[in-house]
Amino acid sequence: RYQYVVAFNSSHAPFNVPVVRRALNYAVDRKELLQDVLQGRGVASTGPLWSKHWAYDHSLTPYSFDSALARSLL
Repeated sequence: RYQYVVAFNSSHAPFNVPVVRRALNYAVDRKELLQDVLQGRGVASTGPLWSKHWAYDHSLTPYSFDSALARSLL
């Protein structure tokens, strides 16, 4: 019950621009990462809490992999 996290300092360019952060989220193929890196042993996260934690917000919509949308946002 832990997470691997990639975080960017949103105080510095280019990560201080919300559309850049959104594009990066669309550019990551979470299913591929789970399959190749974790050999299928994991669940994609939609936030800082485990999906079975009592305080998890089930209304969060996860980002889907969409490289075309990522490119268009940038």
